[in-house]
Amino acid sequence: MILSVNGYLGQFFEHSEYELELEDGAALADLFVAVDKRFGESLPRSVWSREKKAFRGPVSISAGPEKISDLTQALEDGQKVTVSRFLVGG
Repeated sequence: MILSVNGYLGQFFEHSEYELELEDGAALADLFVAVDKRFGESLPRSVWSREKKAFRGPVSISAGPEKISDLTQALEDGQKVTVSRFLVGG
């Protein structure tokens, strides 16, 4: 599984892409558990909830060309999941 972060979230990660090992049949929720194990302690509370194992605020999550939000959404081996959080305002 490849995790890609961009937009506002990119500033909290050293790289824009990471390969994370997930078991066969893993879902989006499992990816977030892996994110918490690897990055949870270093991410600020404003962008990551360790309790919920989820990104805070409005985020866009896509697997390939399709947006996903269902935590039970199955992920495929080698699939790229992109998480973006953009700030808007003027």
